[in-house]
Amino acid sequence: MIVVNARFLTQNTTGVQRFAAEICKILNNMNLNIQFVSPKNIIHKELANQLNVKTDLPLSSLKGHLWEQISLPLFLRQFNANYLLINLANTGPITIKNQIYGLMDVGFKINPSWYSTKFSFFYNTFVPILLKRCKHVITISNTSKEGIIKNYGISSDKISVIYTGYNLPILSKKTNFSKEEENYILSVSSFDPRKNLNTLIEAFSELNINGLKLILVGKFSKNFKAFDFLKNENVKLLSNVNDEELVELYHNAKLFVYPSHYEGFGLPILEAMHFNLKICASNIDCFKELFADKIYYFDQNSPKDMARVMDNLLKSKNENIDYQEVIHKYTWENSANLLKNIIFKVLKY
Repeated sequence: MIVVNARFLTQNTTGVQRFAAEICKILNNMNLNIQFVSPKNIIHKELANQLNVKTDLPLSSLKGHLWEQISLPLFLRQFNANYLLINLANTGPITIKNQIYGLMDVGFKINPSWYSTKFSFFYNTFVPILLKRCKHVITISNTSKEGIIKNYGISSDKISVIYTGYNLPILSKKTNFSKEEENYILSVSSFDPRKNLNTLIEAFSELNINGLKLILVGKFSKNFKAFDFLKNENVKLLSNVNDEELVELYHNAKLFVYPSHYEGFGLPILEAMHFNLKICASNIDCFKELFADKIYYFDQNSPKDMARVMDNLLKSKNENIDYQEVIHKYTWENSANLLKNIIFKVLKY
């Protein structure tokens, strides 16, 4: 029996939850002996129905980490070790050995100051145990894999890289943005210190281009330290943006910018490539690994360098940028098939 921890269905969607959700959709159609389980407080009900998620586990009134550490192991006892648990969203039960554990990155280890005290305590306590006890580890880039090896001493053979994919709904013919608002730079990420958005606002302020806006799309999360955005009347913050609205934002943007200090992957860059946007991003190892010379880089700690690169791209001619090689490499089908192969490999141990 393959059991998938679908607790991500109770969480707001960020890159981690999207990774888990998209892979589970495909796994569900692979004719595997698979059961998806979750706490009852599901917010993504349509997907839960699609996956036929089971919620009536022992002590099913529990939620969050308590459900994961108590209810889920109690449920697994009935299989007498004849199961494999799949965890795709950074957490899992520390008492279970028969599991594949997905850890997207080690940002919480690299810079604890980005995260809330509660989040840092939990991850720094539980992640080392999960990494050592599990049968296999998956992560989303070689940069993240190297971070896991360096910080936790896990064998390279125990870790597999499964890149994320992307999918976007078809562009609506209707647009919600006036012509005045169509002259904008776009950035899509969580609103947290790791994303380095205040440095982007500083850089944008240096551009001083009449009529140009900066649109930041994302959400705040209690897992990260709170921070205040720098004030600029030409910067617009958008939360609770649905997929169709996000497509429209990508479609109309003049430039896409991703200034993060650290990432495990960088899915919004892949989405921006879908619309042939000019793209510039931090010169961090992860982005260079994944996107090579297909995008432009800046020093993420220098507002002046960020402004220089953005200014050059805004003034450059609209070229037909060929992102197809990159786009075809990163698909959810490839991701799910890689996970399927890892599952079969682990089951033969």
